[in-house]
Amino acid sequence: MNEYSLCVEYTLRSYLEDLRNLDEYISDYFANIYTEDDNDNLEKIGQLSFRIVHLSSLPGAASSYKDAFGPEYFEESIASRILDFDNDDLKESILEHYNFNFIGHELVIIDQLEICEKYRGKGIGTLVLEDLFLRHCGNCRLVVMEAEPMQFQPSRDRQKEWNEKLNLKSLDRDYEKSKLKLLAFCQRSHMTPIEGFEGLVFFNPGWTTPHEDKDEDIILYSL
Repeated sequence: MNEYSLCVEYTLRSYLEDLRNLDEYISDYFANIYTEDDNDNLEKIGQLSFRIVHLSSLPGAASSYKDAFGPEYFEESIASRILDFDNDDLKESILEHYNFNFIGHELVIIDQLEICEKYRGKGIGTLVLEDLFLRHCGNCRLVVMEAEPMQFQPSRDRQKEWNEKLNLKSLDRDYEKSKLKLLAFCQRSHMTPIEGFEGLVFFNPGWTTPHEDKDEDIILYSL
């Protein structure tokens, strides 16, 4: 593998009109993933979006959760599947799965991780998730992501140039095979399924710590 450097640039999106509403409970982050050439020029090769839900700040009861997330988003959100409204915590089966060993009071929901075609299969996605865990999950109770292959997800509003770099048409069209590949990637990234939560994978910072040996030819740093 050729030696190269990678960097991740994280951005917090805060909407001032929502400062006393949605942004009080949820922080939306977007990250661009770059590779750096010999002339220190950055080329975008991926992107990541996630939200941090401040569980200790959320009001109780289902109706209050819906208000915090926004009713339309809440009905389809991962949060609606894993939160216990009566106890203001994760659902009992999730707590029991980890023997009630947790740290922090935040829920991190990964919305999307995209790596362009040229750089897929090089372990970059795993590096990016480990960077996310180390830099943004210090007060995190749980990280969750929907494990659905990109090529089978509903189409997203992407710029034409980025769509061409992703080239989703090059990905396997066999759903079961693609799902197994994605679950293998999630496992390498320390994200595993929990029985009863079909299609979701989880990482508990209080249960395990990312420690996989990284390829020495790749250097990852954050801006």
